[in-house]
Amino acid sequence: MERLNYKEIVQKILENHVKNSFHSQTEVKLIFDTERDRYQVLNLGWQDLTRIFGCIIYIEIKDGKIWI
Repeated sequence: MERLNYKEIVQKILENHVKNSFHSQTEVKLIFDTERDRYQVLNLGWQDLTRIFGCIIYIEIKDGKIWI
């Protein structure tokens, strides 16, 4: 049976999520820490005078499992 490459799967899913995100006033940023198997999508920017900074999703691969 073929072994799944969780790193590639998680990265592709998050990249597709960012491509489909349309925020006119904010940016969606990808952060990949492939050495420690940590992946994050952030929402950054300004909405009028309010600073927007938030984690959309955080994923970690630990002990052969994907933790969301």
